[in-house]
Amino acid sequence: MNNSASKTISLLLLLARRGITSYERLSKAIQLVSDTQISSEKEEIVAKSEKYVIRISKTGLYSCSCPDFTFRKKLCKHIIATLLKLQPEKAISIVEKILETPPALLPSLSTGIKELDELAPIPIGVVGIIGPSKIGKTLFVTQLAYKISADAGRRGLYIDTEGFYTSEAIASSEKIFEKRYGDKARVEFIQLKTLESLLSFLGLSFTIEIREKKIDVNVIFETPAEESPAMKLAQFLDISSLVIDSFTMPIKRVFGSSTQNLPARSALINAMFARLEEISSTLEIPLFVTHHVGKSPINPYDPYKPYGGSALLYNLKHILLILPGEKQDERRIIRYAWPYKTRDEVILSLIKDWGYDSSKHTREA
Repeated sequence: MNNSASKTISLLLLLARRGITSYERLSKAIQLVSDTQISSEKEEIVAKSEKYVIRISKTGLYSCSCPDFTFRKKLCKHIIATLLKLQPEKAISIVEKILETPPALLPSLSTGIKELDELAPIPIGVVGIIGPSKIGKTLFVTQLAYKISADAGRRGLYIDTEGFYTSEAIASSEKIFEKRYGDKARVEFIQLKTLESLLSFLGLSFTIEIREKKIDVNVIFETPAEESPAMKLAQFLDISSLVIDSFTMPIKRVFGSSTQNLPARSALINAMFARLEEISSTLEIPLFVTHHVGKSPINPYDPYKPYGGSALLYNLKHILLILPGEKQDERRIIRYAWPYKTRDEVILSLIKDWGYDSSKHTREA
């Protein structure tokens, strides 16, 4: 690679660090370079990559007809592939113009609770909400989805894999959180109880091979992320957040709890997280996954452990652990760095027909 080409790559990496694109788009763009066709370089650069049309001006303005650019107005993989296809000197000139634009910083989102925002504002990315069974994870992520929806003026999308959200439960949640956050707070609920249906929604499938007591799983990426049903529905609804509650219940129904299944579960979880990261990164939204954890009944010093090993939590950069408080209506929310909790935590009150709030909060009747 010559010095000019190396400088082009360096500048594109700088664009990713500045938030103008992402490292995922950059890595995917490299695979598209050979098939990208440039039809004009006169007044503006016009190219075609996959089935999409790219236009780049010499002043650094750019557009692409793909859903990613249409939805987010970011430097998509097709635009990057076109830049890489150009002569390095020309690409460098355009990228330098793009870099003159102020960086677009991804904001963190408010939970609506001051103490919790100070502890852990919601980032753009995949966020794990973990805790023992029946501790209140579902209510917590539902509340976050409604709050983010109210602030953004866009719907949240909730994937229910456990069958909790019946029509009556949905109506109850709407009543509570629309009263709390206003009529702009809207969440769409979909039930996907089987592993096959969840994977299909993400544009994936899997095959299982059983050899003696060992299970091998092969995950197939049926479609690119932008062509997956999840992405198409998310873009159609223009969602502000995505919830999968719970992430591992469909996996547990297929693989059970046997220790010999751990490698197969880990391979499946790693592939699913690769797709979730793509979706969250492309849409620039928080994507919440809930997950059950348990504690050894005979070792009080044993940390909370997830079902099926640590593959899921090793994939998470942002984790909140929910534990009981000293009082029945209290919950401890802890920032968690797996496998050990940090010292950072906040105590919240769990108020009937209202949800989580500051422990100092007194709601008027």
